[in-house]
Amino acid sequence: MIVLMGLWRFATCLALVALSGTQALDLFENVSLAGGWTVYPIRGIVLENTTVRIACQRNDSVFPDYTLLSPGHSVYSDVVARFKDTPLLQRDDTIKIDKFAQKYEGLWRCTAKVRLPGGIREPIFGPSVAIELAVAPTITQFVAPNTNLSDPVTITCGSPEAKPVPSYMAVVLEKDGTVLKNESGRANVSHTIASVTKGNAGRYTCVAENKAGRSSRTEYFVVQYVPVTTILNMNVTINQTENITFSCQSNGVPDAAITWLLEGKVVKTSDKVNSTLMITSATKEDSGTYTCQGRNDAGFHSDEVVLQVRAPPEAPEKPYAQNTTNVSITVAWIAGSDNFSPIKGYEVRYRERGSDIWLYARNFSDAAGATTVQLIEGLRPLTDYEFRVRARNAFGEGDYSEIGTLTTHPNAPSVGPTILTFTNAKPQTVDLSWTLANQSLLADNEGNITYYEMAYNVKDKPDMASQNTNGVVSMDTLDNLAKGTDYVVRVYARNSGPYRSPPSNEQSFTTGKTVPGRVSDLQVTNESEYSLTITWKVPQDTGGAAITGYNVEHRTSTGAFKAESQASVNASFPNLQPDTLYTFRVSAINSVGPGLPVTKEGSTLKTAVTIDVNEVTETTIDLKFTPTTAETIDRFGIEWKRDDPSDAASESRVLQADDRSFKIEELNTQTNYRITIVTHFSDGTKSPTVIILSTERLLSIRTDPETTLIVTAGEVSTASCLTRMGAEPPGTDVWYRDDEVVSNGEYITVNQHKLTVTYSEQLNGAVFQCKVNGLTASLEIQLVEAAESTGLSNGAKAGIAVGVIILVVIVVLLIVFCIMTKRSRGRFKPNSGPEAGSKSEKPPPAGARSSAYEMKGEDDPRYAASDPVAPESASDMEKIPPSDDAFSPPPPVTDEPAPGEMNNDEHGHVTLKDQADDSEDYENAIDGSGNSKQTTV
Repeated sequence: MIVLMGLWRFATCLALVALSGTQALDLFENVSLAGGWTVYPIRGIVLENTTVRIACQRNDSVFPDYTLLSPGHSVYSDVVARFKDTPLLQRDDTIKIDKFAQKYEGLWRCTAKVRLPGGIREPIFGPSVAIELAVAPTITQFVAPNTNLSDPVTITCGSPEAKPVPSYMAVVLEKDGTVLKNESGRANVSHTIASVTKGNAGRYTCVAENKAGRSSRTEYFVVQYVPVTTILNMNVTINQTENITFSCQSNGVPDAAITWLLEGKVVKTSDKVNSTLMITSATKEDSGTYTCQGRNDAGFHSDEVVLQVRAPPEAPEKPYAQNTTNVSITVAWIAGSDNFSPIKGYEVRYRERGSDIWLYARNFSDAAGATTVQLIEGLRPLTDYEFRVRARNAFGEGDYSEIGTLTTHPNAPSVGPTILTFTNAKPQTVDLSWTLANQSLLADNEGNITYYEMAYNVKDKPDMASQNTNGVVSMDTLDNLAKGTDYVVRVYARNSGPYRSPPSNEQSFTTGKTVPGRVSDLQVTNESEYSLTITWKVPQDTGGAAITGYNVEHRTSTGAFKAESQASVNASFPNLQPDTLYTFRVSAINSVGPGLPVTKEGSTLKTAVTIDVNEVTETTIDLKFTPTTAETIDRFGIEWKRDDPSDAASESRVLQADDRSFKIEELNTQTNYRITIVTHFSDGTKSPTVIILSTERLLSIRTDPETTLIVTAGEVSTASCLTRMGAEPPGTDVWYRDDEVVSNGEYITVNQHKLTVTYSEQLNGAVFQCKVNGLTASLEIQLVEAAESTGLSNGAKAGIAVGVIILVVIVVLLIVFCIMTKRSRGRFKPNSGPEAGSKSEKPPPAGARSSAYEMKGEDDPRYAASDPVAPESASDMEKIPPSDDAFSPPPPVTDEPAPGEMNNDEHGHVTLKDQADDSEDYENAIDGSGNSKQTTV
């Protein structure tokens, strides 16, 4: 148990001790650990060949063993696993290494043995500790590559073998000691330059340092750049036989090699940065552009200089004939180089071919000077001549040109063809035949006949055309003629010269006619929902006859063609179906017949809305429109203009998507208007719908007020000129006086359709006319004096006058009422005596009607017992209220007037009722004849 407890208290014990030799880099003193272990030191970093002692002790009399391990396995497991058998083991049970080497580097383990009951010894294992060999840094990696200007570059250096990792690692620019990059605890370091400049070039030093030592290494960083090459001379001109030296320098890194070139050919090379080129006794061959080119690893650069060596001119090019006749040749040539000295003259010489004698056509001293053309006359027809030319400048004569051989033309053939005839005249061709000219009759200088020329022209026109035969033939076909045209033709014999023989006899013929060709540029225009217009151009080929008209046909995709004749180059097709594809065919017609048709398709637009007309007046058009599509509508646009191509003026408005009506106002009367409603869809497309409507004719006009305008003193009155519908008529100058347009004055102001008049004695009784479209309405001016005392307005005065009249009527009615009331009382007194001559009557039964039309006596022959009272007139008929039942008894009287009141009967009569008893009054109201008597007002 004691032993087991000791195992739990076990602690690691390793020690690296530098006892002698090279100084240890890391040294730890003795350390007492739990479990009775004492170690010294527990770790270390040492240099090579340093003396190192390894020791561990336990307080419980154990015997240590030492084992060297590399990571993961025992290095000396078989050889030196137990150092007791090696010279390294000391008497004090420690390990001593006199010269520490790499083979001793690794993990060291110390083990101890304890005695157990029974005499058995068991090992106690401890942990491992590293022993590290310190290695001084050595710069083995240093990259500073040469590079070009503006290129990116990275300079790197490192010491990967150093142990431990260097504590100081830097890249230093040596030329001024500037530290560019410093890293610690790393084996390498790098410095990046994004864009290299010339200033980045120089010495770079890499420094690495750790506890084992210090190392450095220097490299030279080269920045390469293309050399700049410069020729120190300017362009120069010298005379032949003179000397000239050119100098050139080229500066670049690395040094450039120089190459001299003349017109691209190498003349000298040099590996120096400065070079010269010397030209001695210069000739014209030394003239040209000299190039100095400097080249290095970064590239090349060049500079140029031009040298001009003055010398005699170069030879002209071979002479050629600019113009030739049968007795002369105009010779021309192209000048050679003047070798930097102007040409002063030319020498031209010629001879007949085969002759040895050169004749002068021109000397250097001739006035022609430096011109490059010379006329030589007096030559023989159909003869070969040789020509040569040379030039002269201030440095002498140049070489002769190459000889040019030229030939004069032969004379014209003196004999021509005869008996010209034609056959088979077609629309564009005719066959001709003739008798050949007799070659034997021609002179030697006329040469041989080589072909025949058929010359022709339109009859009565001077312009000639010609067509040549292919060789000597007696017939040919004249082609490319115009159809239906009268021609005149003749034939000539031709030789190699420009002259022709006398003509043959003249023949006239007429080409045939054909139907016209196709019309061109057929287009479909003016697209709308209900109409299309097509246009085209006259065919280029009329067939030789005038175009008399056009056949125009159209159809739908499923219908048959409908044809019509058209004289002009356009046709309109109204009353078409919306959103329908139509096919059009047009063919031209002449006296021969119709030509081939041209076909074109076009579609009417789809109808996005239907338009209904709410109302049309003289000056307004009120429209209603309804969408016919399910597509989303963004807005509407409405535009209107006179349906007159010469009038481009128009007006427009933008309507919302939910608008469905619009009223167009201030239009001209009796005028056609083209109204377009454009439906704008949300996808950006649009669809126009067109309708043509005419405003109504202006039937009448009137003034407001009518006939008379009253103008009160001190006041201003205004009249208007209006249509019968109350709108302003078209036009502005509508007011006239004595057939002259009224203009603004002291007492009159005209503002379009309004006439404003200020009180003036000069205008009393004046008559003005409102004139529109031949219609006239007159207005007379009437002046009225203002009230002196009250100063009341006209309206107030009229109100007072009406009030006075009403008051007078009321007073008169009251007087009449009083008089009639008094009379009625004396007239309807009770009459009981027989002298009254009246027949006693009983009061009528209850419910009897008291109307003057319904009261009747039993003996009155005017009424039948059962007949209702008939009205006296149609107006009376309207006043009788209708009865629900004609045979029912009359209703009781419930609306009798009170005594003394007036009662309006069914016929509008006023009955005065006394305040006496009803029955008595009724008795008194019946006269002796039994008739009802009433007093009416």
